[in-house]
Amino acid sequence: MRGLFKSRKLFCAGHRGLGWIRIAGLAPGRKIVSAGGGAGSVNSKPGNSGDLDRLYAEDYFHGVTSGYSSEGYRHCHPDWPSWLELVQAVQPGGLLLDLGCAYGYSIDEARTRGYDAFGCDISRFALGQEARLADRLVQGNLQRLPFSSGSADVVFVLDVLEHLLDPLAGLSEAVRILAPDGLLVGATPDPLFFDRHEETHFSERPPSYWIHQLRRLGCSICFRFSVVPYNFQFLACRKGSRMEGLIGRFQHDFFAESSDFVRAGGITAVPRHGWAPLADGKRRLVDSRAAVYLLNPDEGPRAASARRTRAASSTPG
Repeated sequence: MRGLFKSRKLFCAGHRGLGWIRIAGLAPGRKIVSAGGGAGSVNSKPGNSGDLDRLYAEDYFHGVTSGYSSEGYRHCHPDWPSWLELVQAVQPGGLLLDLGCAYGYSIDEARTRGYDAFGCDISRFALGQEARLADRLVQGNLQRLPFSSGSADVVFVLDVLEHLLDPLAGLSEAVRILAPDGLLVGATPDPLFFDRHEETHFSERPPSYWIHQLRRLGCSICFRFSVVPYNFQFLACRKGSRMEGLIGRFQHDFFAESSDFVRAGGITAVPRHGWAPLADGKRRLVDSRAAVYLLNPDEGPRAASARRTRAASSTPG
């Protein structure tokens, strides 16, 4: 068993959290508890914590007010191994914090892979569903996190930013708690392609918004669209950190040294959907509606053109 240090209260005085949490395997002298963390709620249209408890209660996690199946989140939650396999390739261990963790299943999976993992969510209902994870899950405000600056080696903000009325505050907090060589992992829907109404999606933003804000916060970012066209995913880290040289391996449908992301004249072109896997440095169209995402780093317009080449046929005649 790894060393178990003295139990600490995760929240500061006055916060009505879930109680005490044990910090297992935490190196001496390293704190994840912030003296300045505060009570409150995720900033959303509901006006207080009671409103939020009702918003993210049982109905939400059983599809009444969300896109989840009526069977409930326990039976249709995201698949975490693929994310963690990706993260392990660049940050194979350390303290992992999942912001917006729901029932905490990501924490279970991360711990089996050697991470010292904890989850934070606003929903008391969600945090109370798995008693075995009680000492790993805490209730907190994503816009004023009760964690110390620079404390987390990995921070997840997966499918949570769109739920905040002030997403920049939440993103800023995620960057604040990131260790100097830490890794920020995120996913959020692009409203240009996301066609399902979700009443708790208060802050759907185009990918350029998140990219711009992360860069403004002093981060380098590599992004992709995966599985479905609206699924904007990113890895980010502090500029100049050791991690900066590793996140470039984050590609459209793989994680490798080679890249097919096009950067010319400052414009970045990223495959969105409708493309076959990369082969011999090229991708084949598999859908007539295939799309490429173009990122213009400037405020003014730019012209761009694309040329499609026909693959040579291997059939005689």
